[in-house]
Amino acid sequence: MTIAVYASDLAPLADGVQLKRVQDIAYNATLNTEALREFANAGVTEYKDDVPKVATNLTMNEFDGSLDLDRALFNKSSGSITLPTDALASLPCVDFMAPIRWDGTFSETDWISRVFIERYSLDFDVNGYIRSTYTGTGDLLTYWLGASKTAKIAIGTYATASTFTVLGDISGKTALKARVNEKIVPAASITIGTFADGKTTVTLASPYNNLVTSDRIRLIYNDTAYTFPALSTAGIGGLRRGCVDLYLYKAGTGENSWLRLQRATIDVPLGTADLVQLGSKYPVTKKLTIPFNLTLTATAARNDLTDFAIFAEKTDPTEMSLEDLVRTAHFKAKIYDSDVNRTNLLKVISIEDLKVTGVDHRGTVGDAPLDVGYTLQADNIVISAT
Repeated sequence: MTIAVYASDLAPLADGVQLKRVQDIAYNATLNTEALREFANAGVTEYKDDVPKVATNLTMNEFDGSLDLDRALFNKSSGSITLPTDALASLPCVDFMAPIRWDGTFSETDWISRVFIERYSLDFDVNGYIRSTYTGTGDLLTYWLGASKTAKIAIGTYATASTFTVLGDISGKTALKARVNEKIVPAASITIGTFADGKTTVTLASPYNNLVTSDRIRLIYNDTAYTFPALSTAGIGGLRRGCVDLYLYKAGTGENSWLRLQRATIDVPLGTADLVQLGSKYPVTKKLTIPFNLTLTATAARNDLTDFAIFAEKTDPTEMSLEDLVRTAHFKAKIYDSDVNRTNLLKVISIEDLKVTGVDHRGTVGDAPLDVGYTLQADNIVISAT
């Protein structure tokens, strides 16, 4: 009898990259169905199914390898993640695989196809761990069971109109499906060929043999030698308040540590409606919401209003008001791998030209300090190693 599936029994991967330090995961399918009716008929003539919406949510602790996972989820192989630039052509899009064990036995792999990342957020909490969250929507959820439970994914690279290559040797493996942009290619139209020069060539039969260089290609194949991808417990499990410095500063000045900061949250909405076309059941792509705006919210213990003075671009002021708040403040977060040794910098988040859109003063009687909260808006963010 199956008892339950626990967190240690699910191993999420994005485009074949195993996601580490995952704290929360959810994928919820909405089956969109329309009931067709007609005159002189009290019943329903047909139920028509539209493309399902598979909402996904993934929260991870920051650790020494989280920048690599950020790059994987934003479709970057290296370098910085720069928004909105990196999402102007199309939203970042990944395929999730979730191998699952039942009662300790590898029994299933869930495939969530073409998940467009529609929201990214980062949370710094004085009483908790630094965490990043990715929210997106896919359009296909498949459960691979039985003989196909060992399904894996490979990223395809265009070779010719009828062929693409994947890294590594998968010759002799069984193709299950392929996804070329919005199109689903059945196994009968896929031939996994030979391995040479570090790559395996895959051929698509008609009518799918019309590949172009810009195609997004994913191959799902069965690897019967595949075992459940467990993770080691070694390494950093999460980073806390002592591992981050948050800075607020004016243009043309040095970085100033944000005094007595209790919490900061960066919320980056990306997504908009599906782009569809006649002749295609599935959405072609999703586009970035324009104008692009992100929100930074920050709560600090009430101090001498140094932060307000930076927003107001004033030095040693004798008077400040809301009218003084101008669009010149910059924000930077530096994340280190230790709260003792601060020499190993892991990640830098930079936001320029912040505009204050709200100020919140509050407090309660007792020993807790008074708080001042700021809500800020900007149109840029860079996530980098330096």
